[in-house]
Amino acid sequence: MRNIKRREFVKATAAAVTGVCASIGRVCKGQGEKSRAVSVWSRRPSAGGAISLGTQAGGAEVWQVTTEKFDQSNIYCEVPYCSGDSRYFVYQRRNPALPGGNKTEFMAVELGTWRQYQLDVSAGLTGCAISPAGMFYYLKQSDDGLVNLMRANLATGSPEKLFRIHRPERL
Repeated sequence: MRNIKRREFVKATAAAVTGVCASIGRVCKGQGEKSRAVSVWSRRPSAGGAISLGTQAGGAEVWQVTTEKFDQSNIYCEVPYCSGDSRYFVYQRRNPALPGGNKTEFMAVELGTWRQYQLDVSAGLTGCAISPAGMFYYLKQSDDGLVNLMRANLATGSPEKLFRIHRPERL
């Protein structure tokens, strides 16, 4: 197994989650260097439903994690939203069919098997953060219209309410 740096992983994950095959280390036009292309294999699915898009010359694999027709994002490319052991990562998708004010789903994905599950729902990306230990923080609208600060362990998939925000209009 080849070890890659977290930044390489995050960039490859961003490409895979959004379904875009972007090359790690690609340089801007006019800088005199050629970009490294992704060699695309046949689109073979994994047991978890992800599709292998190919591998780079350096050996990093690129996978497309989802094909659903939702607006989706890996949250922030520059911050690795991963569990403490880097076994899971989280992405968000907007699902207008969800009831109530929480139309954003946070999906946790297990690297390698590509199995995914809904971690929780939220009003949106505002307030999202992750600790180095993989504790994911986010805001969730309650049934009475107030907002709760939530925390979920990406490795165990266990969300918990930490704090009730009584003045959500100030967010």
